Amino acid sequence: MIKVNCLLAFTAINWILVINKVNDQPLVYTRWSIIKGFTRKLKGIKVAHFLGIPYAQPPIGDLRFKKPRPLQPRNGYGADGRDEDKIFKAFDYGTACMQKISLILNFSHVPISEDCLYMNVYTPLDSLPQDSSTGSVKPLLPVSVHIHGSAFVYLSSADPLFYGGYLSAKANVVVVTFNYRLGLFGLMYGHDKLIPGNLALYDQRAALIWVRQNIAAFGGDPGQVTLSGHSSGATFASLHLFSTQSRYLFKSAAILSGTATSRSATDSRSAALAKTRKLVSKVGCSEANVDKSHYNEVTDDQLSQYEIDCLMAKDAYDLIEAQPDVNKEIFEWGEMCSLEIFLPFYGSPMFPESPDSMLSKGDFRRDISILVGRVPVESARGITQITWNVDVVRDRMRNEIKTVLKDNSTGNIERVLEYYFNDCKTGDIRQIAEAVFNLFNDICWHCPNLMLSSQWSKYNRVYLYSYTYKSNHLGDLDLAQLFGAYHTEDVSLIFGFPYSYCSHYSDSDRLVSSYMMNLWSNFLYTGTGDWPIVMKHYSVTLPFHQQITGIWNQKADKLDDKQYICRLLNY
Repeated sequence: MIKVNCLLAFTAINWILVINKVNDQPLVYTRWSIIKGFTRKLKGIKVAHFLGIPYAQPPIGDLRFKKPRPLQPRNGYGADGRDEDKIFKAFDYGTACMQKISLILNFSHVPISEDCLYMNVYTPLDSLPQDSSTGSVKPLLPVSVHIHGSAFVYLSSADPLFYGGYLSAKANVVVVTFNYRLGLFGLMYGHDKLIPGNLALYDQRAALIWVRQNIAAFGGDPGQVTLSGHSSGATFASLHLFSTQSRYLFKSAAILSGTATSRSATDSRSAALAKTRKLVSKVGCSEANVDKSHYNEVTDDQLSQYEIDCLMAKDAYDLIEAQPDVNKEIFEWGEMCSLEIFLPFYGSPMFPESPDSMLSKGDFRRDISILVGRVPVESARGITQITWNVDVVRDRMRNEIKTVLKDNSTGNIERVLEYYFNDCKTGDIRQIAEAVFNLFNDICWHCPNLMLSSQWSKYNRVYLYSYTYKSNHLGDLDLAQLFGAYHTEDVSLIFGFPYSYCSHYSDSDRLVSSYMMNLWSNFLYTGTGDWPIVMKHYSVTLPFHQQITGIWNQKADKLDDKQYICRLLNY
């Protein structure tokens, strides 16, 4: 039965953008417009889809590099009647934000544009409010607002991985996904007013405000919003816990495979500007040979008006093409956990201090519970450092970790290397590779997540899970089969991916996917998990977590085993 249902669901997904049943086109009434969607039947439940809804004015022309501006009501909205020209038809995904398509296969098949601030809402059809004339009131559902990841520079909410229909059906929740500006368009800092930086976060804040104002029209409870993110999306989601401007727009958070407390998650204001100057030079906008007397407000701590005008005039595609070249220069600085040149920065109204500093001071949203997830192989970074000779690899890792450890004394570095490589033997490349992957994943992902969990547990509930299940689609020779589940494995099952692409997954995979969706639903409804929380016992942190190993042995509640090494890694 699972395979049959899956086949029907897969067909529906492939037709989602071209088939719209006239009888199942629900209307919702928002502050902005009347919106018409369409319906698909998934897992026996009708799910209403509303795709490509704008949530802010297009950041184009003079609004490039500016904070998002609220939408104005559509022309004719508020007039009597339901004329088709007054109704926004939410049948197709919006354009993706600017990105270099060659970085990854464009699975979503949507064009890219600076005009990209669109969201999608998936909700059980039966949850939509009825006409007021009926006199009936339906209970509002919890809302899952998800920030997609992918290194701050690519993908969109149209990617099949983030299709919210199955999660909405199985968890009985409203699911919201959305686009936000990426790369230099979303994170580059150059001037406090004209290129203020952190625009991706301001876009996300605008989306959360839109949800608060309009989600009740879709059957969602604006007071029961859970903000989630994966990878760089998790960095963003955790940053909103600290942001003085967005921390009260949601009631709980789920942080998957990423966090703001990683040392490579944010930049200082000065570091952010230094990176911007590299791009400015690369695209020919440097003011070095320009007569500055014609421009006012020329300072060393912000871009000049000439440089800003030049960037504003550049074609968006030319700017995107230059970004990877600047990345190569930045990577030469030796930061082992860095992903991309442009990062969120602190020292601004949104983040007065670094996340580490705000966390240590307790300056964050304390009154909510968080769910923290991780997988064994968050990244294959370091794979180019692997060779058969363990002594050579140790020397290479010694040079790598010197740049990131706060305590980079010889004694501490040698203790770290001993922890990972003590049992490795020259010639056993699998053992050596596992040690390298563990080192990179601990220092860049696992320890920062454990640090966030430990500090947060002083004030509220933290539920930590470790997802180790290996899906059928990974194959026998995949890295995940050798070393464990990798990046996106858990989030793909949370979004019901095995039901969309059946031939790549087994029935057991779909059962585990159902388990993950139930876990998600329980957290959205109650703010809790069904395993012990991370807790403080006197001066000792007891980081309980649930290890999800598969459907027949789904969970093993245990204490985390990484506290010792995380102390050596200065987390």
